[in-house]
Amino acid sequence: MGRKIAGTVYIKADSEQMTVTGGVEYVTSDPQRDPIEQGGGDYTEIDVNPYISFTATNDPDLDENKLRTADDLAITAELANGKTFVLTGAYWSGEKVSSSTDGTTAYTFHGVKGVLL
Repeated sequence: MGRKIAGTVYIKADSEQMTVTGGVEYVTSDPQRDPIEQGGGDYTEIDVNPYISFTATNDPDLDENKLRTADDLAITAELANGKTFVLTGAYWSGEKVSSSTDGTTAYTFHGVKGVLL
């Protein structure tokens, strides 16, 4: 029997509901592990900066000023597979890139802690 592993994603930035138009990319706070030597069992751990990146519609009711100026947001992404990614201590990073052709804005939020529940 098939399992649902992809589909509609629901994202909230604090209380602001966002309508996602494409895929969502995220990185958790789990450290990155790299082998010290090929074929060996030893490795190093490097801290990573968790983030979430997605494209959403340009909702006229969305408080973009709040999103742009806040530096302690909680971003929640409810994934189609039943899991939830939560990014805390988040802030909007990078340029605001919007498209008038399809009425969307690309968002990237970096944060302090990112977990997949």
